[in-house]
Amino acid sequence: MKHVKWIVPAVIIIALGVYVFVFTTAFTDRLTKYNASVDAEGVCRVPAHIRRIEDKCFWKNTRLKEIVFEGDQVASIGSYAFSQCSNLRKAKIPDSVTSIGSSAFSFCGSLRSVELPSSITSVSRSAFWECGDLESASIPDSVTAIEEGAFYNCLSLASVKLPDSLKVIDKYAFFSSGLTTADIPDSVTSIGEYAFSRCHNLKSAVIPGSVDSISAAAFGYCTSLETIEIPDSVVSIGDSAFRCCTSLKSIEIPDSVVSIGEYAFGSCKLLKSAAIPASANVIGKEAFFGVPVVYYNGPAAGSPWGAQKHVRR
Repeated sequence: MKHVKWIVPAVIIIALGVYVFVFTTAFTDRLTKYNASVDAEGVCRVPAHIRRIEDKCFWKNTRLKEIVFEGDQVASIGSYAFSQCSNLRKAKIPDSVTSIGSSAFSFCGSLRSVELPSSITSVSRSAFWECGDLESASIPDSVTAIEEGAFYNCLSLASVKLPDSLKVIDKYAFFSSGLTTADIPDSVTSIGEYAFSRCHNLKSAVIPGSVDSISAAAFGYCTSLETIEIPDSVVSIGDSAFRCCTSLKSIEIPDSVVSIGEYAFGSCKLLKSAAIPASANVIGKEAFFGVPVVYYNGPAAGSPWGAQKHVRR
């Protein structure tokens, strides 16, 4: 006998030979791709007794437009749970949720706003990766980490308030997003590689005194970046940290800096001069490529590091 499947509202019956299996949300606290349903209006109503939305539950479900949680029992949303739901427009996640899996809302191209609950402590890896229409993301004060690629290529995300609880902004967290400013709170101790790289609308950024290093390409290729404040807590500036920031006109490197990586300020074509503190004893290849004049009287070898002229002072 061939494998036959009948579908009725909220119930799936699968018959194979003499065996019959019934899947329904009435008998489980987990929502899966087998018992989840979307109504004619494109709405999924998550029953009040559901505690977990499983991995890939709605993966590639193009009918889904809105999620409505009918209770406050859901504790976790699995990885890729809503990934590639191209017509999903908004998501308000209840405070009962303590865990959101990686890539949970990735590639949701129509998602405009998301409200994250105060019960989570991190924005998971690639959670909103390639959500190109995302304009608003509410990050609660409970969040301590924004993980790798969380808002990668969210081109419409012009601003986001980073909470004072935040400690880690992981690599690629806001890569190629639409941010215009980056007000990083004093609680942050780590800014990962490429964290704000290629944010072409980013005009200003303030790095707090709690940060001691600027990772590779953290702000690289931010072509609209005009001002950047580097605190005197910073001891190292990574490779390509500000490379191709073509609107940057001036920079103050504090006396605390001992290491400047390769191409750190390379191709910042509006940067007419740069003063390197004598404390810097390691300066990478082409660190100031294209800068007309570099002022420096320290021990590092290899001058003028890509600059047209090195002036000892």
